[in-house]
Amino acid sequence: MMNGVQAMTGGGLLSLHLGVEPGAQGEVVVVRITDTGTGIPHEILPKIFDSFFTSREDGTGLGLAIVKRIMRDHRGDIIVESTGPGGTTFKFWFPVGK
Repeated sequence: MMNGVQAMTGGGLLSLHLGVEPGAQGEVVVVRITDTGTGIPHEILPKIFDSFFTSREDGTGLGLAIVKRIMRDHRGDIIVESTGPGGTTFKFWFPVGK
């Protein structure tokens, strides 16, 4: 969420949507975080989950790599959808516990 806030330097909307959806292995809890910021350039989208990749001067490039690892450790995942200029959505999903 901090990345989304930082992407909206001139203001904007940050939204959070929660739900349960069918998944390949049963139901999953889905969290979508969407911002109306500058978007992520298409050429760097494949790299944003790589360790030490950053597009910010003060960034370490570890945040999203750590999130991806944690999600996978818990049998979930995270993906990003960027519409270029005008916003980005991160989608996280976790298996529903039994």
